Amino acid sequence: MYPRLIWVMLVGVFLAGGVGCGRGHVRHTRTRESVARQLGCYLADQFPGARALILSNPFTRSEKCPDMVRRFEQAALKGLKAGFGGRITTAAVVYPELRPGAERRPLAMVRFPTPTPLSYLMAPGQLTRVAGEHADCRLIVSLIGIPAGLPGEPLWQWGDRVSLAFLLPDFQVLDRPELVREAFASGLFAAAVVEQSGEDGTQRFQLVTPQNVDRILSRMAFSGYQ
Repeated sequence: MYPRLIWVMLVGVFLAGGVGCGRGHVRHTRTRESVARQLGCYLADQFPGARALILSNPFTRSEKCPDMVRRFEQAALKGLKAGFGGRITTAAVVYPELRPGAERRPLAMVRFPTPTPLSYLMAPGQLTRVAGEHADCRLIVSLIGIPAGLPGEPLWQWGDRVSLAFLLPDFQVLDRPELVREAFASGLFAAAVVEQSGEDGTQRFQLVTPQNVDRILSRMAFSGYQ
């Protein structure tokens, strides 16, 4: 049902020089594990003793899912748990429900360009649902981006109850930088790792926190915003 290119788009595996296996895929898989470890270490410092949910790619549960897609997701899980280092307990890895029709025509639902197509494929209210089902978990870490429509969920007002962290999210899913700032200010967003060009033009991974979110956002181009 899913040609290889569609699988790649669904998980956002856009590799330099094209999508593929071999050395390029291995390199990017290792990089994903490394940046996930960076995120996990920061969260362990901020939330020692917490219980965490990890939001993972539901397509990896399909028998048709290519091995490279599974390995890419497993690398993120491995890196994140290594970063936790026993200071944060992984309560569960959860897989969000998808919008009706997402499995038949996923690309029709995605607003491109985006590195996290699953942001647009998750059914509305999924974060609120999983947070409510795991009320003992203070932390939710998403490996699949920020759900589109998140500001309209009840969870958006739960910054005093739960904190979210993201591995390589697309902040433009929220449309306006003000909403990103609001989420960090309320405590709902705890951290994220994003890829951003440095002053020398090279791509670097940046840890986004409440302390530096304004600086990071100032270098991002939101549609209709500077």
